[in-house]
Amino acid sequence: MLIAGALAACGLHADTIAWKTAASGNWNDATKWSSGTVPGSTDTAVITNAGNYTVTVNVPSTVSGLLFDPPSGAAIVQVTTGSLAVSGTGTLGSQSDFRLTPGGVLGGAGSISTGGKFTWSGGQIEGAGKLTFAAGSTVDVVTGGQHSLRDRHVFNASTVNWSSLNGDLTGLGATWKNEAGSTLDLKGDVQIVYWAGTPVAFQNDGSVRKSAGTGTGYLDWKTSNTGTVEIKAGTLNVRQGFEQTAGQLLLSGGNIGGNVFFGIKGGIVEGSGLVDGLLHVAGEVRPGGPLGRLRVSNAYSNSPTARTVIQLGGTDAGTNADQIAAVGPLTVAGELAIQLANGFEPGGADSWVILSGSARTGTFSVTNAPSGFSPTLAYTSTNVTLRLVKTAVAKPEISVQPASIAVDDGSPALFSVTATGADLVYQWRRNGVPIPGATGPTLGFDPVRFSNVATYTVLVSNAGGSVPSEEATLKVNPTGIDSGLLARYPLDGNLVDVVGGRNGTTNGTAVYVATGSRDTALRLDGRSWIPLGVAPADPIVDPSLPFSAAFWIRPRALREVVPIRLATVEGEFAVYLGSGVSGGLATHFGFRGQNSPATTDYRAAVSTNLGTWTHVVVVYKGGPKGDNASFAAYINGQSVALDGQQTMTGGNGSNELGRNVGGINGYLEGDLDEVRVYGRALRPEDAVELAANPTPTPPEFIVQPVGANPTLGNALSLGSLAIGNPLLSYQWYKDDAKIEGATTATYNTIATADGSGTYRVEAKNGYGTAKSSNAVVNVFIPPPPGLAGIGLGIPNTVSGASFLGQYNGFASFRAFGGSGGGVCRTINGGLTWVPLNIGVSADVNAVQWVGSAAYIAGSGGLLCISTNAGASWTPFAAGTAATFNGLCFQSPTSGWAVGSAGTICRYNGTAWTSYPTGIAETFYGVAFDGGPGGVAWAVGSGGTICRYNGSGWSSWPVGTGATFYGVSFLNPNLGFAVGSGGTICRYNGTAWVALNTGTTGTFRSVVVADANTVYAAGDNGLFCVSRDGGNTWLPLGLGSSGGLGALAYNSGRVFLFGAGGAGYSLPVPGQVLNLPPTVQIVSPVAKARFFPCREIPVVAVASDPDGTVVKVEFFRGQYKLAEYDKPPRFGLPFRTPFYTDALGTYEFRAVATDNLGAVTVSDPVQIEVVQPPEETAAVERFTEEGCALCYFGWVGTSYVLEATTNAVPPTVWVPISTNAVPEPFLRVTDAEASGYPYRFYRFRRIP
Repeated sequence: MLIAGALAACGLHADTIAWKTAASGNWNDATKWSSGTVPGSTDTAVITNAGNYTVTVNVPSTVSGLLFDPPSGAAIVQVTTGSLAVSGTGTLGSQSDFRLTPGGVLGGAGSISTGGKFTWSGGQIEGAGKLTFAAGSTVDVVTGGQHSLRDRHVFNASTVNWSSLNGDLTGLGATWKNEAGSTLDLKGDVQIVYWAGTPVAFQNDGSVRKSAGTGTGYLDWKTSNTGTVEIKAGTLNVRQGFEQTAGQLLLSGGNIGGNVFFGIKGGIVEGSGLVDGLLHVAGEVRPGGPLGRLRVSNAYSNSPTARTVIQLGGTDAGTNADQIAAVGPLTVAGELAIQLANGFEPGGADSWVILSGSARTGTFSVTNAPSGFSPTLAYTSTNVTLRLVKTAVAKPEISVQPASIAVDDGSPALFSVTATGADLVYQWRRNGVPIPGATGPTLGFDPVRFSNVATYTVLVSNAGGSVPSEEATLKVNPTGIDSGLLARYPLDGNLVDVVGGRNGTTNGTAVYVATGSRDTALRLDGRSWIPLGVAPADPIVDPSLPFSAAFWIRPRALREVVPIRLATVEGEFAVYLGSGVSGGLATHFGFRGQNSPATTDYRAAVSTNLGTWTHVVVVYKGGPKGDNASFAAYINGQSVALDGQQTMTGGNGSNELGRNVGGINGYLEGDLDEVRVYGRALRPEDAVELAANPTPTPPEFIVQPVGANPTLGNALSLGSLAIGNPLLSYQWYKDDAKIEGATTATYNTIATADGSGTYRVEAKNGYGTAKSSNAVVNVFIPPPPGLAGIGLGIPNTVSGASFLGQYNGFASFRAFGGSGGGVCRTINGGLTWVPLNIGVSADVNAVQWVGSAAYIAGSGGLLCISTNAGASWTPFAAGTAATFNGLCFQSPTSGWAVGSAGTICRYNGTAWTSYPTGIAETFYGVAFDGGPGGVAWAVGSGGTICRYNGSGWSSWPVGTGATFYGVSFLNPNLGFAVGSGGTICRYNGTAWVALNTGTTGTFRSVVVADANTVYAAGDNGLFCVSRDGGNTWLPLGLGSSGGLGALAYNSGRVFLFGAGGAGYSLPVPGQVLNLPPTVQIVSPVAKARFFPCREIPVVAVASDPDGTVVKVEFFRGQYKLAEYDKPPRFGLPFRTPFYTDALGTYEFRAVATDNLGAVTVSDPVQIEVVQPPEETAAVERFTEEGCALCYFGWVGTSYVLEATTNAVPPTVWVPISTNAVPEPFLRVTDAEASGYPYRFYRFRRIP
């Protein structure tokens, strides 16, 4: 049913013949088709089987219709030595892979549309029908054989990558249209040449670019452009003509040629290259792009509609100023627009030749110059010269003055001014004082507050002078009882300022009682007071602006006290209770200077009675501070008369509640509630409202959540507190996502691996919603068990690591701080590392052991080999200056190096050679798949994953545009690629599948330890492990945020390296780990000297950190001296004797083997055996033949050896032998020595 439906949609004939199975074969093999016959000219061929197979068209074949649409797999239809003609409709689906190879023909009068991969490596496309490259398809025209295009009408809505350099033939009435959004990318010096008949008519509504090749390429199509044609490299010849009605022609690093007429009827031509031909512009021309010279090899002309844009960034025309230089005649017309660039300002004597040619006619009709400059154009017979002269600037004029504004509190407010003049500069002022940053034609407040109330002006200036505006005032209207609040102390069980944050502290004893004016109140005992904010001064109010204070008070004792005082920059404003009438307390208030003499204050003539709640409001309206009219007072909502009969002494400039007056009579004994300070003059109606029951209020946060750094698995608690009336509801969010069930003021949970993030809470009631500030939580992930730090002794960034066997390894590093890149070496399984000087200045980005050799790769085409464990490195002639980023080897004769701009080089055991891929992306990693077939994978930018299958590299779809930096395989059916945005993809033998990692960080490296265990590492300390083959990933802590760019696996341990020479090692759970033994020769010491014919003891100390030493071998050079399975006694070192009678240098090594087979070789120790003084005798050793003696005497002189058993006189010496001393010494053996308990010898010269 699916096939029938697809055929009906395509309008194909009812006679359909399908390819029967997912098996490869030839088109003309009738057994492969469902009807048992090969599809004919009236049939529709259907190939829709899933799987990996190839259908080869190798004979002339004609069908009415074609449907090639496999649902999955890697099915291929290739036309080789045959032909495929479609007379009706041909559909190549999104999963199709169609290939036209040398010798093949694709033709017919029908319409063919491709939505998958279309590869044209040679052969001919012909026929009168359409060939459509649909959006999303992949079209590659690659080098193979000659390509021919004739008759066919090509419609491109995708990206065509044309990298063939074969000399391809086109013409005979063919057409090509680039749709909007499509691209024709000429990736080199392509040779698309005219064949015969009518040239190809090319309509470009999309993009054409020559992106590579430093030579000359050809596009012999008659080109009509409304899109973009860009030459980025080399030269592109368009020998059949070029016309542009819209769009743009860009020379951004290359030239366009063909010695034809370039008609720019519309759009833009821009750049600093060469136009080889006649250039006529009716649109816009921008030489330089942005600064430079546009050259024309023949005539250049403008039409009256043309616009020429010349940018000046300096005084050198053609270099830092634009110029058009024509070899032929020059015709000038249209508009000239002059622009200044890079902050350049011309001097009066500066001039530029902006156009030149062999002869000039015409002039510009319009010249537009930068503001403040007057242009002068000088026309000669061959060029046009420009001068710019700075003109006098008129003083600004204000045409519309800023107007006074009255707006509600919390609303936006905007002042504006309109002025005329050149290069205007604005400066707004508040009460005559400049406002920092207010330098535009408008001054805005959003939201406006009472503190913004003032008189505003603006000064408008330019080079001609300045002019001030008229004054404009800003008035703010209150919008509610909380409008203009500066501080508020509800005193509901604490001393928190819920508005301004000037929280109080208890200086003595304070309790809270549930009998407040509304709810809970603060009770003071007469012996303490409450400092507010920072003492001694932290002004709440501005004495130059109106303000008010309001509070509930219930005195319980008759004292003169100060319920509230507010610090100001001039001293303080105090409210206090003094002697009143009828046994009560009268309210007094006023300004007091800092430690100043007594000043007049104002008295409210209504008593405040003991034991009852009274609401007090005092107001400073602004104006003279000694004028009664500047103040107001309200008791219980009622206005009261004032007089100036009381005086107060100077104040200390503090914010306080309940203080005493002048140090007498103690402090307030009584209750305070709902203390408020406003930055505006409260109105009578406000005093009434405050003295009545409180109105509902929206939520406000008084305690914000604070970030935390909990350890994984420990408790995480985030607290907050909001106020509002009525009661509130809470909801917590993490990274703007609601946390289900988190609906209280405090959020309690357990810190998990994914718990890091940004948290906030919202408080809500029926009158509004408040959002808290953000609290950032970073969950600390402890280091995994067994994690050990490694010091490499370098500050450089480590880029790669590789091991040979269990103990030998290299780590590569990049250049840093003026020093070149290099490698570090380990010979003990990674326990310690030593930097090696390899003598390069480039970055070393990769290192790899293979066989007995090591290889490195890096920037500037660096490729080197070492065959002596890193002691020296020999460079290869890579033939490229590309940066190599990755290395891999299957054997000593098969390896790959990958790098920038699609560079891939192959190693054959003796040399590296470039391997073309047709891919421009940068490769960062490469790896063999571990199988015998030589399959390798390379990964890089733009979501690139490529596979080498023994015959060539091909791209594999992965469904992501991430940049891949690392790739690693365990076997052909299990591999991983990692990259940016937390991307990890797994290969399962048939396809790459993206995995969920739970992070958006960038991974740089990956290593597969076994079928279940995979490690990935990257930027900012990112280190993750999967223990189920990649299905789930867990972060691992390192205690560092440095970048990690290299991973390696060796003998049960994973090694991590990164920035600053940082290194770590970690045991892989479930794998046996064996640390190697240690061994060192302690005697003889290096460079010691000995005489011949003496025993030299060679002593070695050996131990094993996680087992036992089962064998120690001693070597002199390559010759084994001895082997021991244990020392001579427990706790003693291993030792063996060495004898020699030959002079020279000797080198000793000791080799230790542990109980699991690990082997360590000691550092060598060299000694010298030298000639002793002559006439010296010594016992060499005892053997079964007797006592061997050596004598060093005069060469050629005869000596007699004598022996005795008693050295005490009288001594009888018995001759044993008489000899002449040969060169260099005499050796004699006493065969009777073993028969005596003591035996003494002497040599005596015979005269």
